[in-house]
Amino acid sequence: MCRRIPFGAGAVRVLSSVSLIAMASPASAQDASAWIDGEYLASKSLKQINAADAYQQGFTGKGVTIGILDTGVDGRSPEFQSETKFLGGFDARKNADGSYVVGPKGTYRFGFNGDTLLGKDENGQEQNGHGTQAAGIAVAPRDGKGIQGVAFDSGFYMAGPLSEIAAGWEWLIDKNVPIINNSFGNDCSKDTTKKTCDIRGFTAEQAAARLEGELPAIRNALAKDILMVFANGNSGRDDPDVHAALPYYQKQLQIDLLKNWIAVGAVDDKGVITDYSNRCGLAAQWCLVAPGEVYSTSIVGLGANGGAFGETGGTSFAAPAVAGVAALVKQAYPWFTAYDLQQTLLTTATDIGAPGVDPVYGWGLVNAGKAVRGYGQFVTTVMLDTKGYTSTFSNDINGAGGLIKTGAGTLIMTGRNTYAGQTSIEGGALQIDGSITSAVTVAQGGTLGGSGTVGPTLVIGTIGLGTPKTLTVGGELVFEPEGTYLASVKGAAADRINVMGPATLNGTLKLVALGGTYTFNTPYTLIAAAGGVNGTFATQQSTFGAGVNTGVSYNANAVLLTLRPKSLATVVASAPVPSKGSGSTSGGSTSGNTGGSTSGGSTSGGSGTTTPAATTSKPPSDVVAVAKALDRAVSDGTDTSRYFALYNLDADEIDEGLNQLTGEVHAGAIRLATQVSGQFLDAMTDPFASGRATEAFLAFGYAPTAPVSEGRQAIERAAAPASANYRIWGGPYGSTGRVAGNDATGASSVSVSSGGLVAGIDVRLAPNFIAGVALGGGRAWTSMGGSLGSASADVFQVGSFVTAQAGALTLTGAAGYSNLGISTRRSIPILDETGITARYTAHVFSGRVEGRYEVARIGGLGLSPFASFQAQDVMTPSYAEKDSAGVPFGVAVAARNNWTTRSVLGLDVRGSTTVGGMKLLGFARAGWGHFFAQGASYDARLVDVADSDFSVAGAVPVRDGLVVSTGFDLAFTSATTIAVRFDTEQAKNAQNYAGSARVKIAF
Repeated sequence: MCRRIPFGAGAVRVLSSVSLIAMASPASAQDASAWIDGEYLASKSLKQINAADAYQQGFTGKGVTIGILDTGVDGRSPEFQSETKFLGGFDARKNADGSYVVGPKGTYRFGFNGDTLLGKDENGQEQNGHGTQAAGIAVAPRDGKGIQGVAFDSGFYMAGPLSEIAAGWEWLIDKNVPIINNSFGNDCSKDTTKKTCDIRGFTAEQAAARLEGELPAIRNALAKDILMVFANGNSGRDDPDVHAALPYYQKQLQIDLLKNWIAVGAVDDKGVITDYSNRCGLAAQWCLVAPGEVYSTSIVGLGANGGAFGETGGTSFAAPAVAGVAALVKQAYPWFTAYDLQQTLLTTATDIGAPGVDPVYGWGLVNAGKAVRGYGQFVTTVMLDTKGYTSTFSNDINGAGGLIKTGAGTLIMTGRNTYAGQTSIEGGALQIDGSITSAVTVAQGGTLGGSGTVGPTLVIGTIGLGTPKTLTVGGELVFEPEGTYLASVKGAAADRINVMGPATLNGTLKLVALGGTYTFNTPYTLIAAAGGVNGTFATQQSTFGAGVNTGVSYNANAVLLTLRPKSLATVVASAPVPSKGSGSTSGGSTSGNTGGSTSGGSTSGGSGTTTPAATTSKPPSDVVAVAKALDRAVSDGTDTSRYFALYNLDADEIDEGLNQLTGEVHAGAIRLATQVSGQFLDAMTDPFASGRATEAFLAFGYAPTAPVSEGRQAIERAAAPASANYRIWGGPYGSTGRVAGNDATGASSVSVSSGGLVAGIDVRLAPNFIAGVALGGGRAWTSMGGSLGSASADVFQVGSFVTAQAGALTLTGAAGYSNLGISTRRSIPILDETGITARYTAHVFSGRVEGRYEVARIGGLGLSPFASFQAQDVMTPSYAEKDSAGVPFGVAVAARNNWTTRSVLGLDVRGSTTVGGMKLLGFARAGWGHFFAQGASYDARLVDVADSDFSVAGAVPVRDGLVVSTGFDLAFTSATTIAVRFDTEQAKNAQNYAGSARVKIAF
């Protein structure tokens, strides 16, 4: 009777202790030598199979699981304690209650999870921890102790025993392992008198009868695309055992085994076939060899409690080394089929023995470092489906076969490939960065590209991978009508095809813009054909922007592309323009003066929502101005390549790109200056905050018809004694507001906020005449909608004021000067420019006059119509922006005066009372404000483009709006008063909110 035995060649012994060398895996090895340490060398096969080279490339078996059919595993081994290493085991001989089956002879036990393997098998032979050793050679971890397996980051399942092969296989198949190691075999044929131990001892019929119970599991493994790795056997025969050599009878068995099978012989540490190893023989086409001599130093730490097994050897220990290399390859190429794994292992083996595939060593010694680089030969035409992955073959591939690339994903070939068969690309992409000498057909659905060399090429699909590269065709290039040249252009680089023969053109040329720094009017060579260019592309497509003219020209030997700028004014005139949000706003602002006098200004701060206007078809004037400036520069011969990214936008995006060039933040800075100067005028003309509400000024000119009561006169006298000729006052102020954008001009919304301190002194020069001076200082901020930038300013202010009364008439006047140290910062996203800044000083001269006449008193309240007029002149110097490196870039702005004039007509209501014995004066007023002029514009040019002058108008409030103010003064003593005030302006497109507080002391 034939018996199945593990292929070990010697008895084993268990050592009580062993010396371990601790060495952790390097986090990032710089070269293969960094992986070679004591643990690596403890498994002598690793160095022999060039494993360190595979590790250096990043392949350790991670994510791959191996199935092992063997005697079991000693779960007490320290090498297998991790939950990600030993993933589970299966004992086909367990009883229903889970107890172990005891064989008819001896005390053999199939052990998992701490159970020992030592004992006798059913034939009474001593066991030697065979499965434990096989698992260690394949996958023992790199953990600084014991040995290191080939695929040290892989996990494994173990099934057995060897008396239940079919059941064990089926269990492993159900675990979806891609590789199953089989270190067992048959030691004789049916004819026991011959004592033959190889495939030649069996006829096909005998082999089928012998393996009858296993054939269904074998078919299942093939259907699940599992690579079956078999040990050749240890009988020293010329051919492998019946299992390893089974594909020899695949025709008779009607099973296509050849693509899923590998037979493994054993060599010694010098690479010479061992005396006990069966040779490859008639299995040479699917056979290779691996180290099989396993000495005590090479299996250290695999035993229970870290002990070591004694000296042993056999093809049983060569096979798991190959299974481990297969796991490395599977990690490198997750999409590989079992056939791909087999062919890669075979064709990358190091040739030893007689040149080529020989009957002793087959393909040679397995080479892990080369195997993870992909195929070494195409023996036949191979079909490779990359299944969406991007993978690289870096070996030099030869052979009589060819290549058919299918499926999604990209296969990159970097070697010098000389395989004889044709290359066909039917799906996904083939990127040649090395060379192939065979003819290439790019079918529909396929893509060819790269920076290498290919043979004569027929294009029905696509050439071009979407990144500029230069591909060389060593022969004729033919585009069929269905073919496409996907020519990518990125900055100064473009796809190029150098054709050694003629180029016959048809189909479609598709130009793809990838960004970068392009150059206008400089030709790109898309095709250069030594044998001449025949025909043209029938169709041309482009992803370049609406502002780029893509001129394709043909001459005798080349196809050229020249990019030229289009007229931007024409482009924006034909494109719909999105609204800037000039509809009604909420929480926005006009700025400047609210309160009793007219406001100065404009915008500011608050948040708020904007109801955008509908999309318009007429481009904004600011945008048109910049477009015409660039067009004028182009017509004068200026190179505008620096602005290529603008031209490369879609038609409906170019207006926004042009808007980024305007530097509109500088218009926002002008609005900021107008706002803070108006607030300063407010402070100086406030009738309460400056302490000017004295007894004399509260007497009414029409007293005979409406006398003031005695009580009222007493209150006023208490609050403002006639002896007080001086008052000092001061306090904080702040405001925030917003002005919506303007579709007609292209102005974006602007928000302004400010805060600071103001103080002054009043002098009574006559009973009805007061004059004074004031100082102010603070900080203001503005930000532009559409992320067009921001500005800030340090503010210093000085001014003077007068107030006079004649009967019921009160006249007030103020003049001020504001000095603003302005800093702006913005980006131009379309040009990938950030940190564009400018610094300059603005000067504002402002003035206001107001008249108020009390016409009636109702219930103790005085009613006074009022009228005011205000003028402000914002003077800005010439200045230029700089980029983040301090180099002039952006816009250069000309010096300019921006005038704002405004009137307010309204009604003032005020009165007084006492609160806790303290005098309380209050007022409220509302008026109609009307702007006569609003300055928020400037003249500029692009710093680096000659003759590119343009003008920009910033956002301003509509001419008419509501102005409302309210406040009170509370006199704590006859000399000390606190005042609070709130102002707001409300217009259709703008809102502003301001507040202030004052303390005043009379003396």
